[in-house]
Amino acid sequence: MITKVYVNSDNTATLVCPECQKAKIIDVSKYLKKEGPAKIKFTFKCRRCWCGEQHATTCDGITCRKGNTIVALLERRRHFRKKVSFPGKIWTDQGTEKSVQILDLSKKGLLIRLMTPGTYEAGEILTVSFKLDDPQRSKITKQIIIRKIIAPDQLGTEFTGSGSSISNSDGAIGFYLMS
Repeated sequence: MITKVYVNSDNTATLVCPECQKAKIIDVSKYLKKEGPAKIKFTFKCRRCWCGEQHATTCDGITCRKGNTIVALLERRRHFRKKVSFPGKIWTDQGTEKSVQILDLSKKGLLIRLMTPGTYEAGEILTVSFKLDDPQRSKITKQIIIRKIIAPDQLGTEFTGSGSSISNSDGAIGFYLMS
């Protein structure tokens, strides 16, 4: 079984022994050097469950090679992303409008699929508009910046903001993500 583990801002992760529930904080910097998902294998050799036994009376604790191993997927995202499927529109400052599908949503951004491929660049600012599928059918209209071109028809974006001001859209997105 693979366990999802979130990476902290100081490039550490907290792993939990599946046997005794003891937590261990480890430095995961070396696993984060390449892009994409990072999987690690970690063996707990806790005092209580060195051999996978709660009371290991025959284990000397030195020559034993057993332990409780987990496989962890290191999650680099800072905010939860919810898979969605909303139709929407994006447009540039020049007014060029395109239909899109919103594939996932977080507090800080969106994953967008372009219905017709276009030419976009990382750093480009667009406006996006779509409706949530909440009971209010909340309309969201926000400025976004393209952070990553994932595929010719997929854009990883981040909401732009003016400092600490919170819009009605931010509240609607926050409530939607908690539901």
